[in-house]
Formats: sequence, C-alpha cells, structure tokens
Amino acid sequence: MTDTRRCILLDLSQTGAKIGLEEPLRGGASAILELHGIDQFGTIVRQSKGANGGINGLEFEAPLTQSDVLAVRQFAETFEEREMQALRSEVRAWVMGAK
Repeated sequence: MTDTRRCILLDLSQTGAKIGLEEPLRGGASAILELHGIDQFGTIVRQSKGANGGINGLEFEAPLTQSDVLAVRQFAETFEEREMQALRSEVRAWVMGAK
C-alpha cells in the first residue's frame, strides 16, 4: 500500500530526518521524503506515538550533500518571513479591490 502524508520536518542531517506526523509510520517501512526540490528515499528506523501524533526517524538510503542540507535549513529560516510577505500582498490586493 502506498499513500502520501503531510509531515513537519523537525530535524535534518545528511543521513536522515526527524519528522512529525499525525499518524507515524511503522518501523521498517519505506518512505520518500519530498522537500524543497529533494526526493530522498529511506527507511523508518524509529517511531514514537503520543496523544497528538507521533515522530518518525527516517534513515536515508544515500546521504544528502551538505549543500542540500544547508539549502533546506536556509529555506526553513526564511519561511516565516516569506509567508508574512505573501499575506501582506494578499491583504493589500484585497483592500485595493484586486480580488
């Protein structure tokens, strides 16, 4: 069975990722993490479940390059600023009657 799930990237390294999911995947499951232009195949090596979801540890089949990791971290660091700018643009367009 295959499906697609949204997740929250909690940590990223060249060899794996820590992701938060509404319903964590079982240990040993295969997964593909898609983010910021990267599609990385891996295996779930850790699982913890809590009352409001859970966390999975994903070990990558092949390591990411250091530049890929740094690009994702840079993207994450500026995400909130970009979201706020987009919201301001939408509000401005609405006020001006463009939408």
